[in-house]
Amino acid sequence: MKCVSTQLEKLGKLSDSNMQACVHALGGTLAYSIDFNNLDSSMYDLELLTVATHLDDSTQMIDTYLKNNPQHKCEINRCVGIAGHTIIHFKNRGKILTSSSHWIELDNFSVDDKKVEEG
Repeated sequence: MKCVSTQLEKLGKLSDSNMQACVHALGGTLAYSIDFNNLDSSMYDLELLTVATHLDDSTQMIDTYLKNNPQHKCEINRCVGIAGHTIIHFKNRGKILTSSSHWIELDNFSVDDKKVEEG
């Protein structure tokens, strides 16, 4: 399936098997998650693309938040945190890409050198 985010699709194609990216969100950046106990999927499907595991260079804020709000826990490939990027696929074929960070704040991500050379 083709991703609606060109940036996320390119990141996925270049990444190595770890598929991890580090994004340093500036102070005051909006963080959010998903209340899995309160999803109404009659009008949309929700696709979780990435998980935010650290806020303000610490896991403590997310750990504390999820301890008090376990229904908001997001997990992809054993990475646990809050929602990083999601796509809301509306039944009427519309889509919304949500993000809790900005691409300009991408610090680093693990890549496969051969995939980078192939471009």
